[in-house]
Amino acid sequence: MALKRQGKVEERCNKLDEEWDKEFGPKTKEKEKSNIKKVIPISKYSFNGKGDVHEAVIINGKPFFITFTDGKVGIVEKIEENTRILRPAEVEEYPYKAYEFESIEQLQQIISKAINISKDELYTKAKSIFHKYVDQDEYVLNLLTMDSIWTYFQDLFPATHYIECIGTNDVGKSTIGYTFEYTGYRVILVKMLTRSEF
Repeated sequence: MALKRQGKVEERCNKLDEEWDKEFGPKTKEKEKSNIKKVIPISKYSFNGKGDVHEAVIINGKPFFITFTDGKVGIVEKIEENTRILRPAEVEEYPYKAYEFESIEQLQQIISKAINISKDELYTKAKSIFHKYVDQDEYVLNLLTMDSIWTYFQDLFPATHYIECIGTNDVGKSTIGYTFEYTGYRVILVKMLTRSEF
């Protein structure tokens, strides 16, 4: 009698497992057995620095990776590896402002402009933006400008410093943060940090 009950319980458990798998997908152990690759949203990838950089962007509302090789822009929908599939993040998955373009042509135009701009022109344009919105001393504007440009090369360095704006009300801390957020590379603006977040 006990054996029959156990058989029925096991049969019902197996049936529940099957229903669960249909509704929510296989359990972790079964995923490994069936070689289902985990799909991971990312914003940048370079094959551990050994390949072309794949930068996630939004083109006409859809996520893609773009690459730039030999003067040409390539578009990639996903990167498949042995154990995982990497996909570009959707707009709502970004912790910062996504790079959005209306079309591939608009992206090509921006890249064409970027290729032809000198470092001095880049610095001058970036500084003019900070000068327009941030009312601070010249050395502060210089630091903000240089750091804003530097963020685009941060992957090349093992460490970074952070700018912390301290002051009383109405001295421009938020304005510095917002301007930096729009001029820097993948900036995450944080306000009111508590000790545990440092």
